[in-house]
Amino acid sequence: MLFNQMISGQDTDKAIALVEGMLEHDSIGRNAMKMDAFHRLATQLAARDPQRAIEWADGHRGGPYGAGLYTRIARRWARHDPA
Repeated sequence: MLFNQMISGQDTDKAIALVEGMLEHDSIGRNAMKMDAFHRLATQLAARDPQRAIEWADGHRGGPYGAGLYTRIARRWARHDPA
């Protein structure tokens, strides 16, 4: 909900900075909350600005939080433009 509100309020850059600035690791290893935040942000970006979502995902391709971003974007994009 937070990302949706930030993006709809034109605070996309702040939403991206928030997600990218989360801690890389927590007490048990790689931060699962950060991975979830990346996925949720990708979904919200795709709903509002698919091109921006792709560009953002491109910047994380091959990185520790890039897995699954394109799938999230494609699924959300397909709801609005099935072709």
